[in-house]
Amino acid sequence: MTAASQEPSSMGIDAIRVAIASGHTTSRMRAITALQPYDVDTCVPLLLECLNDQAFLVRSLACMGLGYKANEQGKLALLKVLKLEGDPNVRAEAANALARHGMEQALPALLDLYKRDTHWLVRSSILAALADEKDVTPEVLDQFAEMALVDADPTLQEAGKQLKLKLQRESLERLLG
Repeated sequence: MTAASQEPSSMGIDAIRVAIASGHTTSRMRAITALQPYDVDTCVPLLLECLNDQAFLVRSLACMGLGYKANEQGKLALLKVLKLEGDPNVRAEAANALARHGMEQALPALLDLYKRDTHWLVRSSILAALADEKDVTPEVLDQFAEMALVDADPTLQEAGKQLKLKLQRESLERLLG
């Protein structure tokens, strides 16, 4: 193999399909990465197939892909991952990906996940995703910040403080115009 043929961007869609069907973790991860230039209708079925992989890294990458290649089928799959996935790394990535589908659709599921999933990685991923999204209201950010501030985990408490600081900074910027 040449160096160029190993790069994800050089994979054609047929090679991507073969790599995903191979069941080899490294090949599947490369194939998922190589989906970037392809359209949603081409990518989503392949990403959905990867959600059943034994390797959590493949499932995580598939979730990430479903965030960037957003459609209704992908959103429903991400919601299912949030409920059924056993690995917190994958749930955290699914939460991030769901946030990219828009807050109107994602917020109820993210709030539910934050309340029922006590793993620090899942919760901190939700907080980070909310902080990064433009269409999250200050009231919603404040609600999540308050939950984080009273969490037993110091990492989440710090994330709550950072959200509060972000809200204060944005409020001051609005006042100063």
